[in-house]
Order: sequence, then structure tokens, then C-alpha cells
Amino acid sequence: QAWILFLLNLFYFSLYVVRSTTVIYYFKYNLGRTEWLSLVGLLGILSGLPMLLLLPSLEKHFSKKNLMFFSILLYIVGDMIIFIGKNSAVCLLTGLVITGLGIYGIFGITFAMQPDVIDYSEYKKNASVAGLIAAFQGFFVKGGMGLTSFIIGAFLARGGYVANAVQTEKALSYIEICFIWIPIVLCVLIGVLTYFYKLDGLRAEMTKELEERRQRMANEM
Repeated sequence: QAWILFLLNLFYFSLYVVRSTTVIYYFKYNLGRTEWLSLVGLLGILSGLPMLLLLPSLEKHFSKKNLMFFSILLYIVGDMIIFIGKNSAVCLLTGLVITGLGIYGIFGITFAMQPDVIDYSEYKKNASVAGLIAAFQGFFVKGGMGLTSFIIGAFLARGGYVANAVQTEKALSYIEICFIWIPIVLCVLIGVLTYFYKLDGLRAEMTKELEERRQRMANEM
């Protein structure tokens, strides 16, 4: 299950980089709402905080897999609201808030899966590999963010994007692809990976087994 966690981190942080990089471009050039840029930045930070605050409670009633699917759905719905309602201020604001909730949900669940994966490795191998998992996870996070930034920059340049200039129709279409459609593809990939995540059903068994092992080790010392 560790490979699922690594790839989830890769795709989540790719999603984060794509969204945070291109949201300003999309609102500035495609929508012409330059007066919104500060608000867009603020919503990007604050809109998802309620999801992070609610996740610990939600995890008591729903599996991580289902919460991830729900977060993915939220992001895609918000994305489509922005795309379809691009001429409506209400739709744009609603879409920004919903995508914020979705992306923070994806982040929160990905982070919450890490202890399960570490415990699963100890459960199966009878040895803790927390340091190894953390090292690989850091590599995938940094690698994903760096590679995505490079790819997005190269993609926009290929479309003819020029900073602080009137953009061509081709450049505008490339910005739209980056902000609307690439994140949806990444969400689908995250959903596919999550489908193969199986530790929700093993959590109670793992906890019981690991506690018994640790208790036996403590008694032997």
C-alpha cells in the first residue's frame, strides 16, 4: 500500500501546483476579472479550512476511501461550476469555495493515510519502516511539485502565453486546459489509486495485533 500513498502525494501536490499556479492566470486573462485576484488568493487559502477542521469527526463515521471519493467529487463539481458559470459572479465564487473544500479534503485524507500505511508495513513485516516511507514520500512530494511546475510552464509557453500581455486565443485555451481540465484528470487518477486502497478494513485488526506485539515486547524486557 506504500506505493499508493507515494503516488497519491505525487498527484495531489501536482494538483495543488497546477491550481495555485494557473488560477490567477485564468481569472486575469480568460475571465478578465483582475479586481478579483486578491479575493481569489484569499479564498484559495481559507475556503478549504472548514474541511480540515471537520475531517477528524468525519473519519469516525466514514472510511478514508469514501471521504477521498467525496473530496474528489467536490473538486470536480466546483471546477465545472466555474467553467459553466464563468459569466456569473455567484457561480465563480461558489465554484472557488467548493474546489477549495475538495482540494483540502484530498490533502487531509492523503495525510491521514500515512499512519495506516506505516502501521501496515509494521503489521506485515514485523518491523517499522516509518523513516523509509517518510523519505520516499518527501521525494515524491518535492519531485511532483518541481516537475509539475516545469511542465506547466513549458505547456503554457508552447501555447504562446506571455506574462502581462494580451493573450492569444491559443494561449487562453492552454490556460483553460491547465486550470480546468488537467486538475480533473489528476482527480480521476487520485480516484483510481484510492480504489485500490484497502487499509480502512484492516485498521482495527492492525491496531489490535500491533498493540499485542508491543505489549509482549514490553513484558519480555
